[in-house]
Amino acid sequence: MENPDMIRRVAILVLTCAAVSAPGCAGPQAISTPASRQAGAALPRPVADPVAADALTVTDPPQDRSKGTPSTNDDAASGRSGPTQVASNSEGSLVIGGMVGQVNGQPIYASEVLEPLDDMLTTMGRQHSRESFRRVIVRPMQDGTRVIPDRLWSIVMNTLILAEAERDLSDQEQFFVNNMLKERREELLRQSLGSLTLANARTRQRTGRDLTEELDEQRKAMIVGRYVHQKLDPKLNVTQRHIKQYYRSHVEEFNDPPGRTLRMIRTSKARHANRIDEMLAAGELFSKVASLPLNEKNPQEAGLYSERAAGDRIFGIESLNEAALGLAEGEHSPRITVGNQHVWLYVEKLHPGRQVTLQDAQRNIRNRLRQVQYSHLFNEYREKLRSEGSFTPVEQMTEVLVDVATSLYAVGP
Repeated sequence: MENPDMIRRVAILVLTCAAVSAPGCAGPQAISTPASRQAGAALPRPVADPVAADALTVTDPPQDRSKGTPSTNDDAASGRSGPTQVASNSEGSLVIGGMVGQVNGQPIYASEVLEPLDDMLTTMGRQHSRESFRRVIVRPMQDGTRVIPDRLWSIVMNTLILAEAERDLSDQEQFFVNNMLKERREELLRQSLGSLTLANARTRQRTGRDLTEELDEQRKAMIVGRYVHQKLDPKLNVTQRHIKQYYRSHVEEFNDPPGRTLRMIRTSKARHANRIDEMLAAGELFSKVASLPLNEKNPQEAGLYSERAAGDRIFGIESLNEAALGLAEGEHSPRITVGNQHVWLYVEKLHPGRQVTLQDAQRNIRNRLRQVQYSHLFNEYREKLRSEGSFTPVEQMTEVLVDVATSLYAVGP
């Protein structure tokens, strides 16, 4: 039986080789030794804008670019599992199947970028023409993210941070991490009755990776998390003055006034109003009557007017305000006539007010302010890595990946 994953991997490898072997390109590693580079020209290296704090997920692309030179460490590629060497051109540029760029000498493979996006790209490929597909996978979507560039930036930043974190790891810490991963592996094997095959299958179903790959991801997360926190935590400084200032400037966040859940029945037809009076007098549930077509006010939600109406000026009409404020929980008003409208109000639930003192709130405020400071420091740290790190321009890698993704996923004309 043919393996779809294997077919997709082979397709990515072949298409990447084709995409980067066009005239004027020395192959997938033309990023390191094209003619222009051999002549001493420098390729641009992006510099990023700040992004949301997440040590393992970096999505926001940069807005500016500065001059820089990507790494030319070809030896790193040979030490990394992935697509194999397929050719070598006459100029000596090594052609690596599926390789689209490098970060500090570490190769980036097309499959590494595209496989986690497989479901999304498959759906988009069915919804768009080929030309439209090429545009939508690089342009900002409704949430501001960009499919291919953001995934590339995530890989670039993760690699840069991981490299620093591993250099900083002591022998004792390395021993501790390895022991934890060993225990985790043994536990997963025990859960799979000692079967590595079953453990791989379960892990792949849960994460999309086999056991070894998943443990490697956990290792990276542990190392990066430990390094970033050790680097940034000592710089965090939230004082009591900061906490008091936040509390005073966010009074509404810690003080909820009393409120009520209100439902309303409204009609402009006198005969409907008489029928509504009859049903309510007969003991019909207000919510049931409010759900009937007789009600002209939100019958699809049983006349819901507000989940939590607060204050003593709920309506702009005084008679409605007086009626609402005079009702106990579970009571409804008699008919209220306002012009040619007939209105009934019902208080489904009364909500008591809530006031959180500074003493009770300060722990949450401190944690929130620490997180804000941490995000700011982390953004500065990543900006520094981007300016100092050596990597293939994301724009250049994106061009290759767009060609590969279009060939793989775009099924329209």
